[in-house]
Amino acid sequence: MLNRCDQRPGDSGSPILLLRGAEEAFVVGLSTATSHAKRDNADFAAVAALGPSAVSFADAVQRALER
Repeated sequence: MLNRCDQRPGDSGSPILLLRGAEEAFVVGLSTATSHAKRDNADFAAVAALGPSAVSFADAVQRALER
């Protein structure tokens, strides 16, 4: 799953959330890697990031919850 979430070292494995309104959040994937571009102010911006979509591990989560 490609995204443009800004990520820093140590963010791997964190959830990628879809926010809907002020009170709903859905896990849609996991953060695993990103490519950055250097900005003029010496900061970096995410150009492209990727990780598995939640669909790819939904069955495993369901099985774990049933235990």
